[in-house]
Amino acid sequence: VAFEVKVPARARPGRYRFRAGGEPVDLRVINRVLPEPKDWKYYLDLWQHPWAVSRWENVKPFSKAHYAAMKPHCQPASITTCPSSTIDTDFPRYGVAQNML
Repeated sequence: VAFEVKVPARARPGRYRFRAGGEPVDLRVINRVLPEPKDWKYYLDLWQHPWAVSRWENVKPFSKAHYAAMKPHCQPASITTCPSSTIDTDFPRYGVAQNML
């Protein structure tokens, strides 16, 4: 089960229990708030694995829909940085990098 949780900055610290996709979730919210992306001092992006995007978006790997879903993850964020995007895999596919952007 994959799901995304967006915790509002005004959320009270504590433990939140709920169900997602029929599975129980136990979420602990701590007393910390991340800065807005425009105020970030660095850029960290861990979404560069193509199969993760395929599974998350529920599309056939390396299909047109998959490339379209990956495109936003290969663009710099709206912050002043110089990020680089790479795909590291033990299963190289000829032509994938040329077709991603």
